[in-house]
Amino acid sequence: MNNTLENNNLKIANEIRKQIMHLDFWALAGWGATDVSEHYRAVENGLAFKISTPRYQRGAWVKVVLNAMDTYNIEVLRIIGTEKKILGNLDDIYAEQLVEVIDSLIENKK
Repeated sequence: MNNTLENNNLKIANEIRKQIMHLDFWALAGWGATDVSEHYRAVENGLAFKISTPRYQRGAWVKVVLNAMDTYNIEVLRIIGTEKKILGNLDDIYAEQLVEVIDSLIENKK
């Protein structure tokens, strides 16, 4: 991956993190996403972070990706070895909905 693309992905990842923290400063901590660098990853056009909630006590990842409509696609997934299992997802989420939607996907609310 070239440096320009990596820098762009890092900018997008940082912006997503800022948007989440602006909506709810404690949301990431509440989801068990500690402020340790190995728990956050810039991905293509987005951010992935490791969580640990009552619903996902063994841990899972949330991936938030900016799409062509300038909204976000969100996936909750578990990665075991090289296998990726999608546990939940929603597409076309506005920035102001990020915390509410992620919370609904990962918390034990029925």
